[in-house]
Amino acid sequence: MCKQLIAFLLILGAVLNAEPNRGGTIDYSTYDAKESLKRFQVPEGFEVQLAADSKKLGIANPLAINFDNKGRLWVLCWPDYPQMKAGKGTMDRLYVLEDADGDRIMDKKSLFADDLHAPTGFEFGDGGVYVAEPPFLTFIKDTDGDGKADFRQKVLHGFGTEDSHHTISAFHWGPGGGLYFGEGNFHHTRVETPYGPVKVNNGAFYRFEPESGKLEDIVNYGNWNPWGQIFDKWGQHFIADASPGMNYYATALSGKVNFPAKHSRTKVFTARVRPTAGVEIIRSRNFPDEYQGNFIIANCIGFHGIKMHKFKDEGAGFGSDQMPDLLKSADPNFRPVDLKFAPDGSLYICDWFNPLIGHMQYAFSDDRRDNENGRIWRLVNTKKPLVPKAKIADVSVEELFENLKLYEDKSRYNTRRELRERPREEVLAKLKKWFVKQDKKPAGYEHLQLEVLWLYQSLKKPNIPLLKKVLKSKNYQARAAAARVMRYWKSDIPDYLKQQSLLVQDFHPRVRLQAVINLSYENDVNAVKTTLSTRVAEDDYYLNYVIKETILTLEPVWRENDRYFSKKEKNILYGSLSDDALKDMPEDKEVLEQIVLREGLKKEIRLSSLEKLANMNKRSLNKEIASMLQGPNKLKASQFLTSLNKELLKGLSPVLKASLSMEVNIDVLAALIKADEFDAVKKYSVKDVLTAFSILENTDLNQYEAYFVSVLNQKKEAGFALEVLSSQKNVQSTLLKAGSSLLNDSQLKWSAASFLLNQDLAKLNEEEKKKTALVLAKTINEASREIREKKYFNSIFYLAKKLEKVLTDSSKDLLKQALHSASKDIIEDIHPKKYEWGRHVYEKACIKCHQSNGQGLTGAFPPLADSDWLKRSDEDLIKIVLHGLMGPVTVNGVEYNSVMAPVGNMLKDGEVAAAITYIKNTWGNRGRDISPSKVTDVRKKYGQRGLWTVKELEEVK
Repeated sequence: MCKQLIAFLLILGAVLNAEPNRGGTIDYSTYDAKESLKRFQVPEGFEVQLAADSKKLGIANPLAINFDNKGRLWVLCWPDYPQMKAGKGTMDRLYVLEDADGDRIMDKKSLFADDLHAPTGFEFGDGGVYVAEPPFLTFIKDTDGDGKADFRQKVLHGFGTEDSHHTISAFHWGPGGGLYFGEGNFHHTRVETPYGPVKVNNGAFYRFEPESGKLEDIVNYGNWNPWGQIFDKWGQHFIADASPGMNYYATALSGKVNFPAKHSRTKVFTARVRPTAGVEIIRSRNFPDEYQGNFIIANCIGFHGIKMHKFKDEGAGFGSDQMPDLLKSADPNFRPVDLKFAPDGSLYICDWFNPLIGHMQYAFSDDRRDNENGRIWRLVNTKKPLVPKAKIADVSVEELFENLKLYEDKSRYNTRRELRERPREEVLAKLKKWFVKQDKKPAGYEHLQLEVLWLYQSLKKPNIPLLKKVLKSKNYQARAAAARVMRYWKSDIPDYLKQQSLLVQDFHPRVRLQAVINLSYENDVNAVKTTLSTRVAEDDYYLNYVIKETILTLEPVWRENDRYFSKKEKNILYGSLSDDALKDMPEDKEVLEQIVLREGLKKEIRLSSLEKLANMNKRSLNKEIASMLQGPNKLKASQFLTSLNKELLKGLSPVLKASLSMEVNIDVLAALIKADEFDAVKKYSVKDVLTAFSILENTDLNQYEAYFVSVLNQKKEAGFALEVLSSQKNVQSTLLKAGSSLLNDSQLKWSAASFLLNQDLAKLNEEEKKKTALVLAKTINEASREIREKKYFNSIFYLAKKLEKVLTDSSKDLLKQALHSASKDIIEDIHPKKYEWGRHVYEKACIKCHQSNGQGLTGAFPPLADSDWLKRSDEDLIKIVLHGLMGPVTVNGVEYNSVMAPVGNMLKDGEVAAAITYIKNTWGNRGRDISPSKVTDVRKKYGQRGLWTVKELEEVK
């Protein structure tokens, strides 16, 4: 490791602890831009330059940046954040910055617009600028040529204002026209348009056509803080959700939903880090070849810099691989909130520059908030030349057409924006003549075709012959983009639905995905049937997701016209319904069968439906079940078997045994065990039999004592057997003895201890108790501190405490001594002041959700009192407190699907340690002391990240 890197890491470690948003103090040294510049680390060959500074140009709290078609840098400043100062007018401004002497440093500033109100984003268009001023979308324009806006119009009204972090922002023109912008959670938007009201609750991305006034919620999804969006070269859409640090493949979310529904949760395509802001896709010849096409995103708390991800295809959608960071800084006041590639191919970074960020962690009036500073940085690769600036403003239409061949996405983007503002008839007339002359042989022709198609769409001039050509392109990305254009031209395509039926069979799943999205906007039975006919691989996550979402959106259509669907189609359609919606359906045979097969419904409801179905078919329950077990839904039917009573299962046993001769089915094995047909089961593999036992409820495993003893003695599947036996309390003494003997096995002792914890240890004879005590004492004494902090050590520790209570000989003292050595951090030895400190922190940060008695809030927040979760590892508990936890999570047998907010940014390491120590040793809980150094280690290990899930906690150790 080089000396410079070591020095950087030392600085980084020191400063991260000092960041106010993570409980530290302010570092004032980086108010000197030269000092801040020293804190950057970039890949070899890159250089960071200061392009603009508030000290010279007065750009306080810059929030968003953009380059106009003349190459000038515009900066939106929000110094009034988080609230206006009493007695002062609005200070929020939109400025134009220029590099007058060509040294790459902005030295000229002019005011374009003042008196703005909480502006959260802007974009050029239609000869002016669209600015977010929630609840308004405002259009401002300079009409007299003096460089300052003198015309203002509120073009849309009714966007939510409940939380300024979540108001409309992240403006971007779609490739085919339409101004896209996002809105976050907590908001309730009601916008009147010429096409009727647009109603959205809790987050969406919108597409607005200024000329027609049409507004649509193009991505109606539960975003929290959607602070970034981008389209790739082929028109695929990606969005960034800052607060949880989730980045989504937005095209898959662009299907229609019926208010007040939202798209269901979907997966992210990048690793998570939060809070993220501006995004870009690298398409600049100034950057290294291996960086091209990568997704980059700014992060402004904890990790201060720019993350980079490399796209990879995943069926119809995308995944990514995380690449080395593009930029990182050890300046805790560096707050990158927007990114834009410049006309010369360099990357400009908008730096909010503030020791405090956010309006939740500190008082609005906190005098440490900085309302005067801000910076714009420039990242350039010195190993490659800068890009020749595309000529866009004040050039001919034909020259602009040539720009559509340029490599840089940003140059083509600005060119499309310019062409939309030129006289439409002139552009259309010249476009046709120019495009006919283009050489069809170059590799980039298919993309040029698409650019021209998008231009026709932007200019509201459907070109169906060109659309059909692009739909037949050899490039699937071009075909998918053309399929997206189709929806906006469907009134000009007589056989529109027929065309979708062809597209859902396309060779590539991304084309099929777009066709299914198109179908979600149709109110037609054939749209449902076409969706059901889509060719899809079982493991194609995104295409399966879109099919499911489209079926849910079209539910009113197929529910009213179910007579047009086959039984196979109905099974798919009914399978998409929620439990309540399924129960509300008219009770015909197909619906009743679906209720019987629905695993999540109560046993009583399923049995009642089974009886009704048997009556309709005029046959007995046994024959009805037998018929289902032999039909196309036999696997689902078998999952219902163990909920039937023993008598029914006995009658079915011949059918069940016969089905096993075809293939092994765990549910059938379990049903035979319940029917007292174990002789027919035990000949199958031990693993299959144990799995069958594991899905049975309320089964007395003692009656299979000989089988389990045999499995435990063989040891091969003993761990699994112990896991199954753990659900059985008070097993017979032979099983108890066999289990205790496994405490000597280095691999099985932890499982054996978990099993024995549920048992009556008094059933062991005195010799067995003594032998077990000695083994436990040895295990405890030999365990390192690291092992003692693992969650699985709890099983040994608590088993020893339980056994100690029933011992009567000298082994009791040996065990007690071992326990004492491992108990030095238990509550009896915790310093009273630390315990009280933990109580104080709990009351400050945790009590509203988990209550003073640790009982939580029913249905919302789980209890901490006597919680099985507090027996997890110290590291898990620290991770949850630092970063938060996203449900679903099961606590003491009850499922909760709420979110625990992270408090790591509000609490110092000592406070986190004290709070967990207090919780672990209150309300019937018992655990070791948590040290501040342990919290520090975990914080450094995982950095600033998003909410954990239960699955992630299990996977990341």
